[in-house]
Amino acid sequence: MKNKEEIIILALSMGVVMVPSLILGLVGLLLWGMFWVPTLVAIAIIWVIGYVSDTLSKQKVQVDLAKVKVQELQVRNQQSVETSCAFCKVRNMVPVRLNIRNTFECTKCKQTSLMVFQFTAAQITTPLDLPQWGQKVNLPIQEPVVEVQDIPEVPEPEEVPDAPSLG
Repeated sequence: MKNKEEIIILALSMGVVMVPSLILGLVGLLLWGMFWVPTLVAIAIIWVIGYVSDTLSKQKVQVDLAKVKVQELQVRNQQSVETSCAFCKVRNMVPVRLNIRNTFECTKCKQTSLMVFQFTAAQITTPLDLPQWGQKVNLPIQEPVVEVQDIPEVPEPEEVPDAPSLG
C-alpha cells in the first residue's frame, strides 16, 4: 500500500512541474520560436519555489519543536523541588516526577542522590478573607453585649465555731 501512495505522490509532483513548464514552452514557441528555453526556465523556477517552500516548512517544524521543548521545560520547572545534596549539602533544583525513581547529580560534587517523598493528608479549611499587606483595615468597634439575668442570692455561710485546741 505504501508503494502505491509513493507512486501517486511522485505522479502529482511530476504533473505540477511538467504541465506548467510545457504550457510556458508552447507559449515561448508561439511568441519567440523557442520551446526548450522557456520550458527549462519554468522547470528551474518551479524547482526553486519548491526548494524554498520545503526549507520554510522544515524551519517552521523546527520552530514548533523548539516551542514544544520550551513548554516542556516550563512544565518541568513548575514541578521542580529545591533540595540539598546528600553528600555536600549544596542546594540543587531537581525536576520531580512521581512515576519514576527521582535521582539527581549534584551540581558541585557530581555525586548522585536519591529523592524520597513522604505524603501526608491534611484537612481542608476555608481561608479567612484577610486584607492585603499594607492595606488599612477599619473594623467596626462593637461593645460586648451582656445579658443581665436575675441572679439568686447566695446565702452567706454560717459561722463555724473554732475548733477546741488540743493543748
